[in-house]
Amino acid sequence: MKLALMSDIHSTLPALQLALTDAKAMGVDYYIFLGDYVTDGFSDNEVVRLVAEHADLAILGNRDRALLHNDFDFNYNNQKPMHTSQQSLNSASVEYLSGLLDIRKVTIANTRFLIVHGDQFAELLDEKTQHRVYERLIEHYEFDICLYGHTHRVEDVMLHGKRFINPGTLGIPLDTPVFNYAILDLATNHLDVRTFESSLIFPRYEEDFRLSEYYTINPIWSELILESVRDGGNVVLPFLKYFREIHPNKTSESDHFNTDWELAFLNFRNNHKE
Repeated sequence: MKLALMSDIHSTLPALQLALTDAKAMGVDYYIFLGDYVTDGFSDNEVVRLVAEHADLAILGNRDRALLHNDFDFNYNNQKPMHTSQQSLNSASVEYLSGLLDIRKVTIANTRFLIVHGDQFAELLDEKTQHRVYERLIEHYEFDICLYGHTHRVEDVMLHGKRFINPGTLGIPLDTPVFNYAILDLATNHLDVRTFESSLIFPRYEEDFRLSEYYTINPIWSELILESVRDGGNVVLPFLKYFREIHPNKTSESDHFNTDWELAFLNFRNNHKE
């Protein structure tokens, strides 16, 4: 039995379409989606629809959960991207996402799975500390294989007889300009990490992105996403870190926040290109 494992799509519709086409050609029997389907792009509803159509099992990611339960202020540049995505969700998308759980425990072909997105465990983000999370999960749950996402890193780790798998991202590449998903063959326990160069979709993706309402409303955030997809280095987190460093006490409600945000982006972009 072949399981397709897909995660962290972040509204990147053409990457999801590539993966679904490939999975069908590879004879996948069962589809598992590991969260973060929406935000950071202009195709939230289309992505949710495809996930809903294909998923045998899906869980909620932190970005999906935030749109369902948090409030975002359109007046501030750092909250506007999430507000835009929140307002774009149609009723079908909201209904589908609202029905997903944060954690699932299932048995498939006599294999016990623990399925989480991973945002519940900050130490997963650091390769040096992720084993601590693995230890805690082993202590608290009964499973053979843990599937997770969130970090955008491909992982396949054995610890104390338990296997931990992260299929990578179909949304915002972390280190290199590629999208990943994985196929786990339960008959052989082989994990086939499927890889697509982001250049396969980027020219048309960039054109459509720049023409979208999302880009018009959120040009700075959109440029960060486009650069991340094109070059394969997630520049969103470095920009946020840079902004906090130069404005350590700045909040959305502070005077001149939007101006400071825009100037920080220009300085970051200039420094990043050097």
